[in-house]
Amino acid sequence: MRNGDIVVADEEGVVVIGKDVAEQVFKKTQQKCFKEKHQSLEQWQAEHYKKISAALSKLGSTDLL
Repeated sequence: MRNGDIVVADEEGVVVIGKDVAEQVFKKTQQKCFKEKHQSLEQWQAEHYKKISAALSKLGSTDLL
């Protein structure tokens, strides 16, 4: 961690965003928030399920919690 880095924390974890990429991260976050704001819950759940399934598959597991 360096001076000027941004630290974000919540009940799920902590992330440190480097000062040099903060603007890029902010723009991507805005885009994601806009997209999710205009999705139905069913659309969001379907995309989330795909991401979790893909991550588990990479780890060699097919069981969803």
